[in-house]
Amino acid sequence: MKRVLLILSLVPLFAMAQTTIYTNDMEYVLGDVKQAFIKDLVRTPTEVQNLLTGFKAMQVNGIRIPIFAKDCEPYEQALVYFYQQAVKEGFVLFANPVHWNGGQRVANGVFEDYEEEFGGVVKNDATKTQALIDRILEIDEKYPELKWVNPFNEDGSPGSTWSASQMNTLYKTLSEELKNAELIGSCPWGIPAAIKVIKNTDVENYITVSTTHNLGFNHESWEEFIALSHAAGLPAWDSEVNMNRKYEEKQTRMEAALEYGVDGMVLYDSWRSIDMTTGELQSSAQTWMNHYLKPASLTDNFEDESHLFDVYNGKSSFTISLLEPFIQNEITVVDMNGKTIRQMTSDNTQDMEVRGLKPGVYVVVLNANNQLQREKVVVY
Repeated sequence: MKRVLLILSLVPLFAMAQTTIYTNDMEYVLGDVKQAFIKDLVRTPTEVQNLLTGFKAMQVNGIRIPIFAKDCEPYEQALVYFYQQAVKEGFVLFANPVHWNGGQRVANGVFEDYEEEFGGVVKNDATKTQALIDRILEIDEKYPELKWVNPFNEDGSPGSTWSASQMNTLYKTLSEELKNAELIGSCPWGIPAAIKVIKNTDVENYITVSTTHNLGFNHESWEEFIALSHAAGLPAWDSEVNMNRKYEEKQTRMEAALEYGVDGMVLYDSWRSIDMTTGELQSSAQTWMNHYLKPASLTDNFEDESHLFDVYNGKSSFTISLLEPFIQNEITVVDMNGKTIRQMTSDNTQDMEVRGLKPGVYVVVLNANNQLQREKVVVY
């Protein structure tokens, strides 16, 4: 019996997660409202409620909110109200600083992009380290229902904005003094910097989730980052994904994160996919959902689906036959685990054959001219 208990104790808790509605059985998919509050665009209770209605329709189970430097919130009352209502609606919340070099800005008490050097150099300055610690502890006390907090947002690798020693002090002190939220991190700009944080600091000893952005489209670095995180017993997240195709020859950040098997993600700027006057979802939301939700979890949150195409199965293939050519269209093929197999446009042609598929059930999703159709097809 003792031997069995020892073996179980070595299994990371995240690895024992139950089956979820998300692709790859991710445990968490978070919406994001940071830029909405940075731009001071959320002002009324109705707008707050509509955002939350939209996030429920998107089937996310958490939301990322901003941390401003003290006395720098554009409209603090709106953020407090959003936090209160989100908690009531059952969302888990994650908070970290606004803008890039976010921890540096908070430590220096500044906010705007144009402020020179983000308020001044902080590296090896113990007073700045303490200032950031103090502000994060204030946030933890002010928002006691936060699930996660991170003192950084794109603050770089050890030795750039902050020294490795400062990073260790920040995370160690916060891990000991936070009363409510869990500590996660470190959300650098790109995966190579996140790998350096793991290798050259003790941060992994003080966090419960290992997080990174991938703004450099360093998709090839995902394997190492995920392996290092898992070796430390930590789930690995992409804490800022989107579906922007910056490079034609590369996957989007969301596609790559799902391909390499992250354990969670934050949908960057996803508030923009919600109409704040009605709570209805924009068509872009469905594109995201086709990727992070398993096909069985997709629900129709839009108008009734249109009849836009027919699909005919074959051996290792199927044919999509559009009823008419569409100038603006996106076709996505996903398997029953929610993994994107193909993504394409029809280029005004009406018949397309998708080949080289393994036997199984697939879902074909066509989003054209703000109309939507989903169809299952069996390939033999």
